[in-house]
Amino acid sequence: MTQAILKQILQNMTQTQQPLDAAPSNPEHQPAMITGPQIRAGRGLLGWSISRLAELAGVSTSSVWRCERAEEIPPLRAETLGRIQGALERGGCLFLDPSDQRPGGEGVRRRRS
Repeated sequence: MTQAILKQILQNMTQTQQPLDAAPSNPEHQPAMITGPQIRAGRGLLGWSISRLAELAGVSTSSVWRCERAEEIPPLRAETLGRIQGALERGGCLFLDPSDQRPGGEGVRRRRS
């Protein structure tokens, strides 16, 4: 790549960074897919039942159940997983991926109000 392209990429990256607790601009399209344990933890953090999450995400309860049973990224369509992730984020969850700079790797926590 040329230096001009690399400079443009770096410039774009620094312009689009948000504080860690900022609400995602589009929760349906996050760069990293969440895992089954993150979905279980997020639902537990919010105190939601499987039925409640399914209703808010617009997916079936069996889809949520299958997602939560996966140890890694659930084997579902990206659209379905995005709906589940979006519902949890709208509820107040902040998902951390393995590339997060803080110790501990992937996880989930409440977004600050």
